[in-house]
Order: sequence, then C-alpha cells, then structure tokens
Amino acid sequence: MRIRRIALLVSLLLGGSLPLWAAGPPYQPPASSLADLKEFQGRWKVTLHKINGKRAVEMEEGPGFTFGRSKFRWRAPAAFYGDYWIDATTDPKRISMTFSQDDRSPLWKGIYRFEKDKITIVLGFDDYPKQFERAGEKGTKTLLLVLERVRP
Repeated sequence: MRIRRIALLVSLLLGGSLPLWAAGPPYQPPASSLADLKEFQGRWKVTLHKINGKRAVEMEEGPGFTFGRSKFRWRAPAAFYGDYWIDATTDPKRISMTFSQDDRSPLWKGIYRFEKDKITIVLGFDDYPKQFERAGEKGTKTLLLVLERVRP
C-alpha cells in the first residue's frame, strides 16, 4: 500500500494524471440496473455494424465483444477495450463506453435494448441518442451495433 501512495504522489507531482488503480472504487450500478448488467456479461458476436449510412462488414468479423462486470473487449480486425456503465432506470436505457486505443479513451454515450439473445446498442457522437429508429443512418451521428449472444 505504501508503494502505491508513493507512486501516486510522484505521478501527481510530475504533472501526470491519476493511474487507473487510483481512480476510486469499482463501478457500482444502480440496484435497478443489476439484472441488465448481469445480462450484458458474456460473449457477443457483432451481427451488424453501421455508421453514417454504411455497413462496416469488416467490423463484424472476429470473436466480437466480451463484457465483464464493468469492462469490455471488442476483437474485430483491431482490438478495442474499455469500460462501460449502464443505467436501466431511463427510457430508453443508457450505456456509456470508453474505447481505449492508442492512449485515447473517448467517451461514447448511447442507448441499448435487449431482444431475446440480442442487444441493440446505438452510440452517439455528441450525446445520448433519443431513439433506435434511423440509427446508423447518414447524418444521424450515430453508430448502430447489433450483438448476438455466443452460447458456449
């Protein structure tokens, strides 16, 4: 514990940001979101990836998403990873995701819904999208992902 404190102090004195392990307690979703959080966990194949009116078939290849309690990994042609947070108390339900790649971690705000063994996620470039209709279409500034659960 003492080494962590020293490393944190040195990092802050040198103008660095807080290291990941010093960022605070693990994500605790609202109690009403726990069922959805459990539903997210596991492996998912990307069956549709659409952005700005174009389907990106190459992003649908590969093992797809693996969601943990608060982290995810997306293996397409490139590997993406990051954190995600959900709020099932809103209508539509909300998801926020950070995609870490090349030392950048942009925050994407989105909405999601479950349909049997599928999740539809719409991520907005600027803010939370308001609807699922027209998601991924040209001019909407959204990314549409449809994921299908991979059964063991």
